[in-house]
Amino acid sequence: DLFEDLEPYREIMPTYKGELYYERHQGSYTSQARSKKFNRKIEYLLHKVEWLGAVAKLNGAKYDFDEMEKIWKEILLYQFHDILPGTSIKKVYDESLARYQIISDRLDEIAKTILLAGKDSGKLSALNPTNFQRTEWVKKDDDWYKLTLAPYSVSKLPEAAVPDSSSLSFDDYTLQNSRIRVVFGTNGEITSLYDKEGGKEIVGKYFNKFTIYSDPFMYYNAWDININYPDMKKWDMKLVGVRSYIDGAKVVREQTFKYDKSTLVQKISLTVDDNMVRFDTTVDWDERFKMLRADFIPAFFADEVNCDIQFGTFNRTTKQENSVDWAQFEICAHKYVNIDGADYGFALINDCKYGHRAKDGFLSLCLLRSPEFPDPTCDICTHTFSYAILPHKAPLAESDVQARAY
Repeated sequence: DLFEDLEPYREIMPTYKGELYYERHQGSYTSQARSKKFNRKIEYLLHKVEWLGAVAKLNGAKYDFDEMEKIWKEILLYQFHDILPGTSIKKVYDESLARYQIISDRLDEIAKTILLAGKDSGKLSALNPTNFQRTEWVKKDDDWYKLTLAPYSVSKLPEAAVPDSSSLSFDDYTLQNSRIRVVFGTNGEITSLYDKEGGKEIVGKYFNKFTIYSDPFMYYNAWDININYPDMKKWDMKLVGVRSYIDGAKVVREQTFKYDKSTLVQKISLTVDDNMVRFDTTVDWDERFKMLRADFIPAFFADEVNCDIQFGTFNRTTKQENSVDWAQFEICAHKYVNIDGADYGFALINDCKYGHRAKDGFLSLCLLRSPEFPDPTCDICTHTFSYAILPHKAPLAESDVQARAY
């Protein structure tokens, strides 16, 4: 009705085509990281349990719709302003994090009850709760299994297999498998990521460089990041330890970094015959008015970056040619951002992060902040999260990026 009322004034009113991007509060993409991680995890769990509930009768199991409705409504409550944005007081997170854990455990229990009602209860099975076919190496206890599962399917585990690790190797500065070679610099950053099949170098200057940026107090402290932070004082986390090893189907480089009172331990891994580089990360974070980011300068870039959002994807400019471009110094994306160069590209995939910078040949993933208001303890604790780099020929079908992100 509003737009119908405005129609007579169309010719004299300004018009705008594009995303209705709010030019403030970009810090809310990152503050209270544990809450954001629980939210992502439980979104997946609700998806999985609802699928299992739809077929529960086939296994003779009960499915409590009333209980699921209550869980949904409680999770929607925690998505409300200011809870999920990370801009509430400490008590809100003390209570909601405790409830998130209880709900997560309960959803796991519901899923297990449905699965164990089947005829093959007690036998090891693998579950694929996505609408993508998956072929993966899976480790259970000390055994490895190679599985291919159709979308929305369950399969008994085959006999344990011994992965052919002959293509996996490492030395003081490299990891590689049959498809990818990763070279590390003296401070742990990646200086080369080479796709052997495509014959392409992905890295321009560096990948996965851990930078601590100044994140000074602002009036809306948990809400806002200073737009000029890239030009403010910054520090590198220092590499203090490295060890590499082969674990069945994976070659792993474990790196330990220190900065002031904070420690970061990261396992960078390649799996047999896979082209994705995975970064499993644990951070003991104890800083004030600092921001931890993983920075990437690739060998190619594009005028737009493709972002995963709530219901699909959205392209955002990587230029800084006008005030609108400049205001988008931090953008929100869900499971990934993807950059397609002229003939080659890569996706930066994550399991619980949302804040990204994609400007003028530079890509950065915001990992942690440390505001003091309204919660003086915000994110001063231990965090675990993962992200990954997926190199690919360009353009890569959107569904292929989504499959790997899930």
